[in-house]
Amino acid sequence: MQAPDPVYRMKTRRTRQVRAGQLPDLGERPLVEAICQSSAYAFGDAAQADDWFASGQPLYSRDRLPNVRTLERVVAELEGAEDAVAVASGMSAIATTLLALLRSGEHVIIGEDAYCETTSLLLMLADHFNVRVARVDLNDPTALDAAIMPDTRLVLAETISNPGLRLLDLPAVAALARRRGVLLAVDNTFATPILCRPLAFGADLVIHSAGKFLAGHSDVTAGVIAGSGALIAQLKQSSHLYGPVLAPMEAWLTTRGIKTLLPRVTWMSQSAGRVALWLADQPAVEGVNYPGLADHAQAVLAARLLPQGGGAVISFRIRGGHEAAAAVIHHLRLIPYVPSVGGVTTIVSFPPQMPPDLIALDSAPPRCEGGMLRLSLGLEDPADIIEDLGNAFVLAGKDAPTLASRNGS
Repeated sequence: MQAPDPVYRMKTRRTRQVRAGQLPDLGERPLVEAICQSSAYAFGDAAQADDWFASGQPLYSRDRLPNVRTLERVVAELEGAEDAVAVASGMSAIATTLLALLRSGEHVIIGEDAYCETTSLLLMLADHFNVRVARVDLNDPTALDAAIMPDTRLVLAETISNPGLRLLDLPAVAALARRRGVLLAVDNTFATPILCRPLAFGADLVIHSAGKFLAGHSDVTAGVIAGSGALIAQLKQSSHLYGPVLAPMEAWLTTRGIKTLLPRVTWMSQSAGRVALWLADQPAVEGVNYPGLADHAQAVLAARLLPQGGGAVISFRIRGGHEAAAAVIHHLRLIPYVPSVGGVTTIVSFPPQMPPDLIALDSAPPRCEGGMLRLSLGLEDPADIIEDLGNAFVLAGKDAPTLASRNGS
């Protein structure tokens, strides 16, 4: 009897996200990949090492030992990329992308609502390496087109911005970048390849802070970049020299987490939609920002870009400003304050903001209004999350009466 075709078994997304990265070897093998903890390979002599390396095999941890290479194959497959490179953190992934692609004097464009530390890194590059940076409303085609200069090398964007939760009009931005001969790199951390695959819309690179939703259990720090073989080869060379090495255990944990990515993201998105609807009807809440809401400012784009759900992250503004929001956090019992996203536990935090010195340097106002909170839904029953939030609103309202009325004090 002929062995089944391994390609046939990998056609559907649901099967791919469980089996991605597994080599089509139908012989005896461990069901779960072993952790190769060694930082280097040993050989009988130098000639054997040369032959091994010439065949594309690793010699040393910076060459990407087996667990790291498996993770790279998995993410490349899920994002529809030719290859990927895994590094030690999400910021390492962004730094590797920038350092590999930019040269002194070149120009890079970033979204005006980009993650604060991404902006901080670019401003540091501008200061240290003579890289010019422009912050632009990427969804304004006229502004973006005008911002692209002859020496613009890269547009760096986010599928769903952190923490503003603004969607990128990927098809339009990708088409404009391609027409002007500029690379487009998209941070897809909040959407994940379950909700959106930027390369399919025309992006050149896709970036993940992989310790968030991909790994999914708040026990990993990792980053991954996926794209064409030629671009990833450049990034691999740079990361080999700069040395942001991803440890085998972290790579293994991230690969394991990806096996449950589809049900986790689906469940979290459903919970987030339910919680967002409830928040929108609370007197203590001034405004809710969630791409899955029907009245979201970008609802039409969300339907095209995120047809499977709006993701797990909600931002909402508490009446009474920062002190009122802090009171809500204080009275939460089930939901902990954690400055992160993406785990199986629902968590809340104040959104990340630009430090004052960098705000002044960039001549841009703070992005997060007072009283804004960021909620990352986990796998709990949303009814329990709603109950905890409701109790916190009531108790915080006793501390600050403005929470108890839509009209305020």
